[in-house]
Amino acid sequence: MAPSVPRTRTAAALRMKKIALDNQSHAIRRIRTKLATERRESGATKEGVETKVSSLKRDLQIQRCDNHSLRNTVTLYHKYIDHRISQLVEAKKEHKTNQVALEASHKTIAGLTERGL
Repeated sequence: MAPSVPRTRTAAALRMKKIALDNQSHAIRRIRTKLATERRESGATKEGVETKVSSLKRDLQIQRCDNHSLRNTVTLYHKYIDHRISQLVEAKKEHKTNQVALEASHKTIAGLTERGL
């Protein structure tokens, strides 16, 4: 019996080492799979971030164009309003001139009427 005990111990030790190696191999495969998954996810996240950044840049460019267009529109309206104000000031002056002329005409007519003409 003595010769079989060392063989049994050696075989048991080899089985234990094989189990440990199998466990390590399984852990390594699990970690590699996890790493590959993380890389894919980080790649997808990076692509998502780059897509979001480019989308935000496009939105900013559109907003700038809209702001520029709006600024031009406001400037045109200010010019139009200034022009209309000038027209109204001229119309008011003309109205005042016409009113003065009309009053003078009424006075002339009243003076002629008093004289009997």
